[in-house]
Amino acid sequence: MFIALRSFVRVANVEVAVSPSTLTWVDRIGRGGLVAKAVVYGIIGGYALQFGMGNGGGFLDKEDVAKKVEIQPFGKLLLLALGVGLVCYAAWRFVDAIANPRGKHGLFGLLQRAGAVTSGIVHGLLAVTAFQTLTGTPDGHRSWLARALVEPGGRWLFVGAGVIMCGVGVYQIWRAVTERFTDELDQREMPPSHRTWAVRFGKLGLGARGIVFPIIGWFFIQAGLDTDPSKARGTAAALRELAHAPLGTILLPVVAAGLIAYAGLLLVNARYRRPFA
Repeated sequence: MFIALRSFVRVANVEVAVSPSTLTWVDRIGRGGLVAKAVVYGIIGGYALQFGMGNGGGFLDKEDVAKKVEIQPFGKLLLLALGVGLVCYAAWRFVDAIANPRGKHGLFGLLQRAGAVTSGIVHGLLAVTAFQTLTGTPDGHRSWLARALVEPGGRWLFVGAGVIMCGVGVYQIWRAVTERFTDELDQREMPPSHRTWAVRFGKLGLGARGIVFPIIGWFFIQAGLDTDPSKARGTAAALRELAHAPLGTILLPVVAAGLIAYAGLLLVNARYRRPFA
C-alpha cells in the first residue's frame, strides 16, 4: 500500500512546462483575482459584522455576494468586473497547480496543488454565478449539488469533501499560529508597517477561516450521510450557527471581523505576493 501511495504521489506531481513570460502574465492577472476574492470576503464579513453589532446586515453565502454588488451604483459594471476577476483568480490557481512554479513536491505538495485545483473550481463557479446574475439567468448550483449527491458514490464524495474542508480549517489555523503565510510575501518590498498589518490580518483572518471551514465541512458530511443536499450549506449557515452558539454575541463579531481581515490579507498579497517568475 505504501508503494502504491508513493507511486500515486510521483505521478500526481507531474508538472506541465509553462514559459516564464506566460507565468508572468498569469501572475499579473492573479493579482487582480486576489482583489476580486477580497471583495467577496469583505462583503460577507461586513454584513455579518453589522448583524453581530445589531446594525442590520445578515448572513451571506459567496453566491449571494453577486446580488449585493448588482444593486450598488454602477452595479452591472462592478458585477462584470467581479466576474472577470474571479475568472482570473481561478486561472491563476489552475496554473499554480499544473505548472507548480513554487516547486511543491511530495505528499504535502500534492495536497497543496489539489487545494489549488479545488480553489480554482470553486472560484470559477462563483464567476459563473456572477455572470448569471448579470444576465438574469437562474443560479443552478443547488440543482448541481442534488444531481451530484444521487450519482453512484455521490454521498461519499460529499463526506470526503466535508472531511477535506475540516482539514483545510485546521490547516488555516496552523498557518495563522506559525505565520507561515508570510513566506508567500516578498517582505523585502514591504515597509515595516505593512509587514505588521499583514501579520495581524493573517492571524485574525486565517483564524476566522479555521473556525468557519470545519462547520461547513460538517454540513457536507451530514448531507452525504443522510443523502440530503439541503444539508450541504455554506458560509451563511456557518455564521448563523456561530450566532446561536454559546457566547455567540462575542464569537460572531470576532469571526466576522476576521473575514474582513482576511480580505485585507488578500489585498496585501495582491500587492506584495512573491511572483511566479
